[in-house]
Amino acid sequence: MAVDADDLQGILIGGPSPTKEEFMEGGFLHHELQHKVIGALDVSYTDESGLFELVDAAQDKLLDLELTQYKVIMRRFMKELVSDKGLAAYGEAEVRHNLKLGAVETLLLSEDLRKTRTKIECTNRSCDFSESQTRTSSSAPLGSCLKCGSSLAVVGEEDIVSDLSKLADKSGAEVKIISTEFEEGAQLFKAFGGIAAILRYKTSHI
Repeated sequence: MAVDADDLQGILIGGPSPTKEEFMEGGFLHHELQHKVIGALDVSYTDESGLFELVDAAQDKLLDLELTQYKVIMRRFMKELVSDKGLAAYGEAEVRHNLKLGAVETLLLSEDLRKTRTKIECTNRSCDFSESQTRTSSSAPLGSCLKCGSSLAVVGEEDIVSDLSKLADKSGAEVKIISTEFEEGAQLFKAFGGIAAILRYKTSHI
């Protein structure tokens, strides 16, 4: 199966010494692939079990690669935020608006988001009031129906990451769950509410 070098995030090489060193130095990899090698590690086996051993041994390197990818996408968002084109949006309402328009290229969600999208309906059967709210464990009580004053009831709940990801899937937007283990990732959560997007085209603000 052919692999597009642009889609290849990194290459791990494993094997007993000195075999893996001979492979690394022998020019067996195309030069475009050579610079994508992220590690050469000792493993005891050369069969399928060796693959599991290699991945297990490379956890730190894979984490570094993942954090690098997070940093690249967040720096792109920050750049778009201050550019003339302004192909960036943040905050749930703004991002949700752009998702429904199909304008989102990449949806950025913090791994620390702890919210639910809640469907609420009036308990009065003769009233047709319903709405969706984003809530947390510390949100205020539901209160009364805005139309008839009756009590309100929760009829459905979904984790907000899942809810927004479904909207992204409908328009083919990519979803990135961003770690808070680095500065820009922590900033996404603290300064932008944990929800942001890089846009395909600029839209009007709501």
